[in-house]
Amino acid sequence: MFDLFISFFLLASAITANKIAVAYIDPLWFATLRMGTAAIMLALISFVYACLFHKETARQFFGRFKTALRAHTTLIIFMSIAIMSIPPICKAYALKHMLSAKVAAFGSIDPFVTAIIAYILWHEKLSIKKWLGITCALAGTTVLIISNSPLEKLMGSLCYFSYPELAMLAAVIIGRMGWIGAQFFMKKSILSALELNSLLMTFGAFASGVWALTFSPNTIWTSCSSHLPFMLAFTYTVIIGNIFAYTMYTAVLKHYSATLISLTSLSVPLWVSLFGFVLLSEHPSWHFFTAIGLFALGLALFYRLPGQQNTQSKGLSD
Repeated sequence: MFDLFISFFLLASAITANKIAVAYIDPLWFATLRMGTAAIMLALISFVYACLFHKETARQFFGRFKTALRAHTTLIIFMSIAIMSIPPICKAYALKHMLSAKVAAFGSIDPFVTAIIAYILWHEKLSIKKWLGITCALAGTTVLIISNSPLEKLMGSLCYFSYPELAMLAAVIIGRMGWIGAQFFMKKSILSALELNSLLMTFGAFASGVWALTFSPNTIWTSCSSHLPFMLAFTYTVIIGNIFAYTMYTAVLKHYSATLISLTSLSVPLWVSLFGFVLLSEHPSWHFFTAIGLFALGLALFYRLPGQQNTQSKGLSD
């Protein structure tokens, strides 16, 4: 289980690095630069791996990408925007205006969002315990929502939701729909997961760049102080977060049940709260820890099926 905890530890540290980075740069440009840099690095890694271990030529390697694009153009564009463009932008915006621990806690509702989407689209049946689990998750989300910081209130709100909270909810829901499309794509794809990620990040970076040029053409940097902290945080989140952490997470999906992975994933907001306290002087309120407790109870109810253990893997939304 050590590898499982390490993967979540690294993901948590990347969230803290993102929080540091967005203090210096506009969220739109941050998402563009992050995905663009990661796309180039993953493409190079994929190309070298294919050439060395599969003895592919450059023509064969890029030919597979061309074939995949021709066969699934619409789906690839949808996945790129739904996974690698909108969620990173929304999360960067939320991180700029919310406590990093609260942003991480919103990610804990992903399994419940998945279940609701499956219920709506494919009429999958949900047991009473699953509905109780979803209810606990909704209660936890409500607790998070009522804990608005002064900065969140300053950004404005819609009904009871602050704009940063709406951004995080959009990131989770849209990202999950994108990952459902990715799971469908991978069943018939000639691309590996690493190659698909590099392709989606490329298109995602392009889409984010278009929006950045449209809405923030003259506002890249939001801080006039030294950019060294940004460069360090940005380098860390691309290498450790986008490459190492996601790769480790993909590997552990094959060895552990969804129950264990989902419950262990609750360590992410706890790690982020610790990093935020030490590095950013953030002080999560009782609302945060109450919400985490409700999420833990909800997950325990949601995955505790009588007479069997759920072994389906849970996808990762950024």
